[in-house]
Amino acid sequence: MVTEGCHLCEDATSTVAAVCDDLDVGWRTQDLFALSDDEVRKWRDYVPVVLVDDRVHDVFRVTADRLRAVLA
Repeated sequence: MVTEGCHLCEDATSTVAAVCDDLDVGWRTQDLFALSDDEVRKWRDYVPVVLVDDRVHDVFRVTADRLRAVLA
């Protein structure tokens, strides 16, 4: 989940895009504020949040090697 104007979100999106492109894995972004109010309250202090198979993989910063390992 990401929010507009968040530099950490931009960094995370760039890392996820690069890793997923290398591995030919599909991915998408989800704007935090497009979610329900309960979900916004749950996640707003942790963006960016990267989910893999609907489970939290990383928050705040994404490590390419760690993401690559879980997706391989």
